[in-house]
Amino acid sequence: MKTPLFSSKYALKAHLEPGGSAAVISMVFIVGNYFVYFFILFFYAIKI
Repeated sequence: MKTPLFSSKYALKAHLEPGGSAAVISMVFIVGNYFVYFFILFFYAIKI
């Protein structure tokens, strides 16, 4: 864990592990952020 490359590879391995609840939660969080972002853009496009 000395270099950022190793820590990033370790995080990637943790994300790719099957049955990892943290990976599922982070994926849902990322998709939710994109959904809220596009919803706000869509809302403003309709208001204008």
